[in-house]
Amino acid sequence: MNGTFSCTECTLKQCIVKRFCNAKWQALLSENKNHFVYQKGDYIFREQDRIFGLYMVYSGKVKIVSTGENHKEKIVSLATTAYPLGHWGTSVQTYLVGAFALDETHVCFFDSDMIYEAFMNNPKLTFAMMMFYSQELQKMEVRERYLSQMNACEKVAEMLLYLKEIFGTNPEDQCLNVILSRQEMADLAGGCPEQLMRELTDFENKQLIEKKGKQIALTNIEGLTEMIAHHNLDIYSNLWKYPLN
Repeated sequence: MNGTFSCTECTLKQCIVKRFCNAKWQALLSENKNHFVYQKGDYIFREQDRIFGLYMVYSGKVKIVSTGENHKEKIVSLATTAYPLGHWGTSVQTYLVGAFALDETHVCFFDSDMIYEAFMNNPKLTFAMMMFYSQELQKMEVRERYLSQMNACEKVAEMLLYLKEIFGTNPEDQCLNVILSRQEMADLAGGCPEQLMRELTDFENKQLIEKKGKQIALTNIEGLTEMIAHHNLDIYSNLWKYPLN
């Protein structure tokens, strides 16, 4: 399913195209972009697919994965509204990771030639994308380093806080605004589903969380934060903090 809508009329203030392209280039990108809709489980692009351009999440939730030994997928990162997708592939011929929708997801697509010209003619856009690259790499590196030092319960606490910072929680019941399978959550926490379930049960007994079917409510965020505070894991704030006005 596809369609188009204007960048100039877009209400996503965090979108780097909206923030850092001048009016002329916003109009040009609007005329030449595509809008795609993906349902839960649909691949947006796969590893080794040929690169044709850059995706920007308009709404929805996305999982970015990399395939390792025995064709086992590893979650590289998560993305939501206003996140670029496929940015790792702009300097190579094929995507090094894959991305697929966790629920209904709308994306804007800019082909390679058009986005290249936009970068060349909008230095603030180019710098903003460079800063996004840098921040994403830093967050992944820091997260991987500290996960290797954490025990099982700390990893699960970190995973829950990571989901909160990416997708947020419902203010009414504090449930995470995303539903992942137990396998996906275990992958994020660097463990197995059985270990994850034991820790979640322990967290619930300690009134740190409440399991509501497939949803998880974070009932004591301060308690979860205290569990990993000594690791100085400050990588989730200011996801879109660019040194530009």
